[in-house]
Amino acid sequence: MQRSVVSPADKSYSNFVCSTYKKFGKSVCSSHLISEEVISEILISSLNLLIKSMIDADTILAAKDRKNKGKRISKLETEISILSKKQIELKGLKTGTYSDLKLNIITNDEYKDIISFYNKQIDSIDDSIQKKKELLEVTSTNQHQNDELFVYFNKYKGITKLTRAIVCDLVDSITVDNERNVVINYRFGDDIKEYLEFKYN
Repeated sequence: MQRSVVSPADKSYSNFVCSTYKKFGKSVCSSHLISEEVISEILISSLNLLIKSMIDADTILAAKDRKNKGKRISKLETEISILSKKQIELKGLKTGTYSDLKLNIITNDEYKDIISFYNKQIDSIDDSIQKKKELLEVTSTNQHQNDELFVYFNKYKGITKLTRAIVCDLVDSITVDNERNVVINYRFGDDIKEYLEFKYN
């Protein structure tokens, strides 16, 4: 779906239009749309239901195997260390790029492109390190909710408003058919299925 904003008079309306129809025409799919407000309401309701179910399932499984806690902590610490070293390496390469510019080894445009590339890599690694540190903190408190998905579920329980962070952290994709049936595909799909099977079976 592609977002479309219509602004009659002084009011704006946001809709999502079928991207398949936009790209390939009516021979592949029909022209259909759904309002952003409807999508948001469905997402909030579905996410709250999912989060509650997952937290309930986790409560049921609270006594689940904890003997590998030390291994999980060690693994996270190793991953953080590797990422930190990689980040330091990239920062060193970024600094060295300035010397290449001064020696006329690269042009000013090339310098800007290279710096932009390194900045993106460094920011991405920084984000990964932060998330792993959050996992490490939760794991170290000796709580059962030490899996990545439970960091997010506990963080977002009781949501009343959608944010980009919520959608990016929990939702993989959303599909709307020509009858406006909405299918939400969540991140951690296999893990979610496993936990809920424990709860309902």
